[in-house]
Amino acid sequence: MTIKAVWLATVASLCVANIATAADAVVIAEPEPLDYVRVCDVYGEGFFYIPGTETCLKVGGYFRFQVNSSGEDFDGYTSYARFAPSFTVKSETELGTLTSYAETEFTWDSGEGNSFNLLYAYVELAGFLAGKTETPYLRYLDFAGPTLFEGRYGSNEATEISYTYDNGKGFTAIIAAVDNTANTSWETNGEAGAKYEKDDFTLGAIAGYDGVADSWGARATLRFKVPNTVLNVGLYGFYSSPDGDEGVYTILDPVDERTEWSGLIGASAELNPKVALAGTAQYFDTNEWEFSADLELTPVSGLAITPEVIYNTASEDWSGVLRFQRNF
Repeated sequence: MTIKAVWLATVASLCVANIATAADAVVIAEPEPLDYVRVCDVYGEGFFYIPGTETCLKVGGYFRFQVNSSGEDFDGYTSYARFAPSFTVKSETELGTLTSYAETEFTWDSGEGNSFNLLYAYVELAGFLAGKTETPYLRYLDFAGPTLFEGRYGSNEATEISYTYDNGKGFTAIIAAVDNTANTSWETNGEAGAKYEKDDFTLGAIAGYDGVADSWGARATLRFKVPNTVLNVGLYGFYSSPDGDEGVYTILDPVDERTEWSGLIGASAELNPKVALAGTAQYFDTNEWEFSADLELTPVSGLAITPEVIYNTASEDWSGVLRFQRNF
């Protein structure tokens, strides 16, 4: 064999060995680019895009621990702890912004143990809303007094189908068909209201009819900030019909006596970023009063510590509340 033949044989054997090795090699795929979470500032702070979509999500809620005490000598107490996460989802469509919202309450109570409440779960588009809510009679005028115990008036949690008109200049109006949880018949509740809001000023009214109890109620709200001060004032009027059975719009005084009308005044003032005061006084046409006052302390951002006292002339009882709440 010539030297040339030996050289060719060696090269050929090396090529065959390399081909066999390559056939057994593990091929490592190129890493796919990461889809980082993007901030969605179209709808305000806290929203981010769900990866791979143009849908925006905001997660919020609060943690709360509260101690309650009542009676002439404050000789006993109860307490509860709550975790209440909320989820807001928004996206743009050819009909406007599609919004869905859910808020849940996971509660442990020292007297009743664990409980769960789905406070909100609704879908909203082009002014139409369908789902479970605190109904417009309760939420549309932003509830009532500024204290933790905000006052006594008709209120309800139920499913609803509603429409809200908004002229874009501060005026809105709402009409709603609200489920009556007293039975499963078609005797539903109806609610309708209107309001005007601009800066620190609100003026509005709403009425509701209970289809099962055949009774109705109405309420009006005026809120404003006293010029050149830190004082916010709210005036509230409540009415419930004396006819028909007791229903969701019926007003009850501190000893659960049925009331035809009631008036409430509330005031609050932020003394500085860490200290705020609030007070509420409510009169009932049973000639009884109820008062509440609290001090809200904010030692750090997101944490509020609020002691509150409540007194009513009907039973002449005092009540006390101490709440710790961390919002996020």
